[in-house]
Amino acid sequence: MLPVTCAACGRPSHAVAACEACLTALSGAVPGPTRPEPAPDGLPPCVAAATYEGPVRELLLAFKERGERSLAGPLGHALARAVATGAPAGCQHLVLVAVPTTAAAARRRGGDHMAWLVSAAARALRRAGWRVTVLRPVRARPRADSTELDRAGRARAAREAFAPRRRTVARTPRGAGVVVVDDVITTGATVAAVSQLLARLGMPAAWAASVAATRLRRPSTVRQPVATASQELWITLPGGVPSRRLDHGNAGHFTAHSHFRGQCEDLRQTVLAGGVTSGR
Repeated sequence: MLPVTCAACGRPSHAVAACEACLTALSGAVPGPTRPEPAPDGLPPCVAAATYEGPVRELLLAFKERGERSLAGPLGHALARAVATGAPAGCQHLVLVAVPTTAAAARRRGGDHMAWLVSAAARALRRAGWRVTVLRPVRARPRADSTELDRAGRARAAREAFAPRRRTVARTPRGAGVVVVDDVITTGATVAAVSQLLARLGMPAAWAASVAATRLRRPSTVRQPVATASQELWITLPGGVPSRRLDHGNAGHFTAHSHFRGQCEDLRQTVLAGGVTSGR
């Protein structure tokens, strides 16, 4: 068996192409609100799990451009944390809609990296107690790579980049929150374009989430609300996916909290031991 090295720093790692230090840079980041300045029309509130720099940037590039599928697990878990952090109070059901990849990009990369990423995020969210549905009501039209475009160029390209899938009826389950998910938020133009299309289809996005956002957005720390006996409390632990909210007045709260802490530690040890699922 060939030795595995970290895709971010080159140090030896386990079965996952990331060493413990670089995984910690990803899992230790605090998800927070992020927004371009100025924000494009139609952009919903956005949450990013980390800043697009350092090990996080290198891990994302290795996963997206170099086919390191073993990274789908830890990156999907980071995306799940961003999704759960942005969920509005009372949301019981999450509908994930990924920014679609063009067929040409998927062929070049050896597969649809967003499908792997969303699949891994959905599994992490379900383990944390969320009800999750993954929908694909939007397809990507053929287009040139937007990596080198400026803000105005990205906005122009994004407006023509997406279309509804044929024979697809977009329906939002009752009580569900629709969230647009992407790997990286830069100018916000792509997420805004998908969100506008979803609104026209009758399933408006309540928020958007990504693994990372560029420094321009300056992700900030999420406020931790202090719950009264009658309020709901977020359970958010370092590296963990916020669980569905529990009633702070429920006597079983601390038992649930302790159990969830154990789940997070088990997942962390699984990642470090190389037992992360690929997201395929």
